[in-house]
Amino acid sequence: TIYNRAWFVESQGNLQEAENLYTQVIALNNKDADTYYNRGLIRMQTNQYDLSVKDFTTALQLNSKFFEAYCNRGNAHYRAGRSDLAINDYRVALQLKPDDGDLYFNRGIVLLAMGRKQEATNDLKQAARLGQQDAAAYLRSPAP
Repeated sequence: TIYNRAWFVESQGNLQEAENLYTQVIALNNKDADTYYNRGLIRMQTNQYDLSVKDFTTALQLNSKFFEAYCNRGNAHYRAGRSDLAINDYRVALQLKPDDGDLYFNRGIVLLAMGRKQEATNDLKQAARLGQQDAAAYLRSPAP
């Protein structure tokens, strides 16, 4: 199928061809959240943040419980300089999966960048409690 070919060429590093193939799949079936999500990931990897946010948003309209789409839409918002929107997406994702250490770590890093040090420290501590190794190392390191 075109979807399988898109996934294969993406795994081979040919992101432009994969994006084009996922777009073809969407033209045939615009009701599959995973296809929008996968295209959104490619668009985020290629610094097309607004387009990736659009794809993640469509994936979420099709599947409102799509944890990874909230996480990556948050990542795309952050990379595009929209930290407040990133925090909102991370908050919703944590409601879906409150024991995700990686997500607490990501939100902590964004909060640090926003100057919200106490909230960031709380998230990094929670991430470390949940086994996120980078958070544990970050908390052990001297403050910059």
